[in-house]
Amino acid sequence: MKKTGLDALTILYQLIADSALKTAISGGVYKLKRPLGSQLEDIVLNALPFNADQVQIGTINANLYVPNLKEKIGGKEQEVADLARMQELVNLATSLFAEHYDASYDFWLVNVATLEEEETGQFYTNLRIDFKFFPTD
Repeated sequence: MKKTGLDALTILYQLIADSALKTAISGGVYKLKRPLGSQLEDIVLNALPFNADQVQIGTINANLYVPNLKEKIGGKEQEVADLARMQELVNLATSLFAEHYDASYDFWLVNVATLEEEETGQFYTNLRIDFKFFPTD
């Protein structure tokens, strides 16, 4: 049976749910979309397209959100990335996603980047994980 990005999301969702990373964050783990207005440490998983070949390959994004800090800069209160907290959580995430080999699938961490969400100004770290499903029939 062919697998989809949704299958990979479910695998990673369960992996996170049973991990030290889930215990460490103040918010939740979500598939596809973060709750509107969340100011917590959240993880949002989404999938890029998977091919339909015999060995199926695709990519999962794990976006790790950390609330901004408020600091006075030039006499004005501004929001800045909480880089120390982000680094703590990214260390847990990179260990969790580093690589996994199984009879029916493999995954491994490809890259990590910290970005700013334009709409909210909140920073998050994107962890890109490549996934490979093997035929099981």
